[in-house]
Amino acid sequence: EWQPRAAAWREAGETIFTVTEDREGRIWAAGNRGVLQSLDARGERWRRWTEKDGLQSRAVWAARETRPGEIWMGYM
Repeated sequence: EWQPRAAAWREAGETIFTVTEDREGRIWAAGNRGVLQSLDARGERWRRWTEKDGLQSRAVWAARETRPGEIWMGYM
């Protein structure tokens, strides 16, 4: 079961719109500052994805896994 932790990885003013878990147990949190991906099952290490990584926009409203290893992002 996923438990929320202190948001030390979050930037000031960041809003998370959706959270999803992939088949590997990694958490993907999409928001107004890009997408955060947990790099381990405990959620202790995170990676931020932004336009520099190929996102169409920094504001991402949805994130869903369609096939193993394939995450789709939704924008408005």
